[in-house]
Amino acid sequence: MCKVLKIARSTYYYEKKTIKIDSVLENKIIEIFKGNRKVDGTREKKNSQK
Repeated sequence: MCKVLKIARSTYYYEKKTIKIDSVLENKIIEIFKGNRKVDGTREKKNSQK
């Protein structure tokens, strides 16, 4: 089948890796974002978590 589709076997058998999400961290970031009028940069999020 891979020859017909002209794709590599590794592409056919590829499985996307799932990413674990830390819900506590995610909720904290959302809370910071909403508390800062929904405008906020990465540096501010890092600084407010310390």
